[in-house]
Amino acid sequence: MVQLPPNTAYQPQPTYQPHPGYQPAPQHQQPMPPASAPMSTSAKVMLALGITACVMPLLLCGGCMLIFSSIPESRPRTAMEIKRDELNSERWAYVYDAKDRIKKSLRSPSTAEFDCDIRDSRIEGDYATVTGKVTAVNAFNAPITSSFRVIYLRDPMKPIEVTFDGETIVLDAAEKAHRDEKHETTESLQE
Repeated sequence: MVQLPPNTAYQPQPTYQPHPGYQPAPQHQQPMPPASAPMSTSAKVMLALGITACVMPLLLCGGCMLIFSSIPESRPRTAMEIKRDELNSERWAYVYDAKDRIKKSLRSPSTAEFDCDIRDSRIEGDYATVTGKVTAVNAFNAPITSSFRVIYLRDPMKPIEVTFDGETIVLDAAEKAHRDEKHETTESLQE
């Protein structure tokens, strides 16, 4: 309830009076839909069966896909496929090791971006070679791209020569000499 100050009379506010010629727009009232009758038990059963008939095939297909996707392929792998997979695995091992060795020699190893993958590795007889490029920030904070090559003895996996940005570092002189001698012999036989 509103408290009025003493000695003031209540004065009602004037109500809104539309213009004498104003005609309100006709109101379009939509008819109320008829109240639906409660569903009978048989209608509820039919609805449940319809929903089940739609959902069950989806669940069965999904379950079958999960079960059958974990079953290995039916045909055994050929010896050539097994050899190829082993060789690719070995080549990746050389690539990762070469990247790690080159990264350790950089001034800012965290900025290294390599352009080198399994296609840049070669396995020939007892030796493996990985070549590639690396871009890293130098001492002047400028990105520099350098090329590298790492030559490995395959068994055991042991680097014998690293060439980085034109400079060659021989890690195992005896093995390098043996490799070069073997390489020269192979080239002379091919001529």
